[in-house]
Amino acid sequence: MDNQDTIIACATSLTSISALNVIRLSGDKSFSILQKLVSKDINEYERRKTYHVFLRDEGKLIDDALIVLFQGKESFCGEDTVEFYLHGSPIIAYNLIKFALKNGARMARKGEFSYKAVINGKMSILEAERTNALIHAKTSYASDKVLSSFSKDFFKPLQDIKEKIAYLYAYFLQVLDYPEEYNDEDDKVVSRIDELLSKINKIKIGTKINNYLFSGVKVVICGEPNVGKSTLLNRILEEDKAIVTPIEGTTRDVIEGYKEISGVPFTFYDTAGIRDSNDVIEKIGIDKSFSMIEKADIVLLLSDSGRFDEEKSKVFFNKLKDKNVIKVQTKEDIKEDDW
Repeated sequence: MDNQDTIIACATSLTSISALNVIRLSGDKSFSILQKLVSKDINEYERRKTYHVFLRDEGKLIDDALIVLFQGKESFCGEDTVEFYLHGSPIIAYNLIKFALKNGARMARKGEFSYKAVINGKMSILEAERTNALIHAKTSYASDKVLSSFSKDFFKPLQDIKEKIAYLYAYFLQVLDYPEEYNDEDDKVVSRIDELLSKINKIKIGTKINNYLFSGVKVVICGEPNVGKSTLLNRILEEDKAIVTPIEGTTRDVIEGYKEISGVPFTFYDTAGIRDSNDVIEKIGIDKSFSMIEKADIVLLLSDSGRFDEEKSKVFFNKLKDKNVIKVQTKEDIKEDDW
């Protein structure tokens, strides 16, 4: 990325209609581009104040809008910036962006405004990552987790680990220089090391759990045909997402649904039943099932008998080898004649 470029992007949506659209233009050419859009001398506009203006492209009205100018370090990016508040039609936003591109700006890449803010000393990399996490939080629990990281107490566990490592480092240097003075300290040091490793492991586990808050948990429901995979998906989602019939091979494609559980976003995937088949379409569905299993965080392996014949389907069970598999017996609530 070239930090000298003037960049522009829509902070809202370019694909749907809304009441407002927000456009950010940032870089050395921002004010000169704005000057071509308005009739008034922009030097008369005070910084960090909102103004109502008519934006025109060579006399043709783009929109009557609100603008705010930020000079240099006053802005989010740490450089000259203009924010436009337009009416919510995507075509209005598109016309403004097209004008800016024609006059020396380029489209911002993903995360580039935050990148500029880091480069220009407006925020640290950690703060940029935290902002990104907050933007991508899918649940209230996830956003609360991010917001809690703004607390001063958030880094205390890491500071504690840092201090313990510093102590052990100093201790071992002393032992190397004066080994005869530390014969009785071995048990205490081992205890300190165990405590340190325990704290590190706790943070490691917490980090993995927090990652699921943002990436979500992928749960694949799989098994032989007609063992209740689609029924289970519908019950979990509390809606008729998948077609349920007593006919084997009803599900040919992957069907997915979203569910928030205890603040964690889960995506459940109902897959085609695993079996040997000569049906071309069904075989494609089974291949998709295998592909989804490879991407899964958790696999729900269903069987209506409660038995899982690993010898019969070695290829299938090899794909499950390194997965978190929960075996589920189904149809316990119905008699065979009822089905």
